[in-house]
Amino acid sequence: MTCNPTQKHENSKWNVESHVNDRVPKASPDLFYPSFLESVFESHAVMAQTNSGFKPKEGEVTSQPWQWPINYRGQVFSGGDQRVYLLGNPVIWWMILSTIFLFGLIFAYNAVREKRGYVDTPVEKARKSKFTSVIGWLLLGWALHYFPFFLMGRVLYFHHYFPAYLFSAMIAGIVLEYFFESASSFINAPEYRNMFYYSLVTLVLIICIVSFWLFHGLSYGGDTKFHEKYEIDPTTMNKVKEYVTKRVTQISDLIKAECSYFDFLQLRGSAEENLKIYYPDEFDFVLLSEKWKDKITFNERQNLPGFAYAMRQASRCLDEYFILILYTLFRNGKYIAAMS
Repeated sequence: MTCNPTQKHENSKWNVESHVNDRVPKASPDLFYPSFLESVFESHAVMAQTNSGFKPKEGEVTSQPWQWPINYRGQVFSGGDQRVYLLGNPVIWWMILSTIFLFGLIFAYNAVREKRGYVDTPVEKARKSKFTSVIGWLLLGWALHYFPFFLMGRVLYFHHYFPAYLFSAMIAGIVLEYFFESASSFINAPEYRNMFYYSLVTLVLIICIVSFWLFHGLSYGGDTKFHEKYEIDPTTMNKVKEYVTKRVTQISDLIKAECSYFDFLQLRGSAEENLKIYYPDEFDFVLLSEKWKDKITFNERQNLPGFAYAMRQASRCLDEYFILILYTLFRNGKYIAAMS
């Protein structure tokens, strides 16, 4: 609290705790309390307003809702040596996504079959009705937890999909069970029918276990071939350094001296770690394909503020991360590369 002599200051806020006036009729304070529905509406309006104010940090890796079901981009949990990167198991993730499309095919098949006059037994009819009803409720839960994110203006991350993912996982289990039971019904012998059903269930369990084993090193930070894939090849790195060093002589001394101006990027850790953690696909493409030579141009007449803006814009575009890659690799040597 401060004593401000300017009563109409634009930043002044007045908060009235209580007011007593003998000229107004006396009434109970309960009359002025909001109702239950009014409280619910107010709380949700405040939450929506607060959520819309969350914005990403400069250079932060975010994602879009359409990327979550297909496991297109994960979430970085650290920018240092820990290398914690949240990403769904691709085998299980895409298997769950495929079961949603499988349900659409099953639903269409049953609808066409019913329209053509096929009559099911009471047991089969009850099984189909229960299957459609349960999947319908789960799809509604999945949609309510997923599609509202398309309307949000706040910053979004991969973990926002997890509540909807639980519904999709339940959908996958029920759809696979229905599909396996339907496939097993074509076998007349009961003993072979059960054997076929449990063989399919066992196959799915084996796929889940094997996929976990394949990616457990990546998930828990162990040493696997996934880490070896993104190790920098010394020979290739030397080629890149020699090429950039040769071309960097075209840059004026002014730009070299003002290189610290671009520290707003705030890329933490070493260059190699940033490439492997944040941009593994671009890193692999650039160093292994050697197409980086066609991506570089140097402009000594580039205006510094304009160049800084171009750097900032390029950092937000997945297809133009190469400018960040070169800057991160060689910023200690005061080198700057601009996109052509």
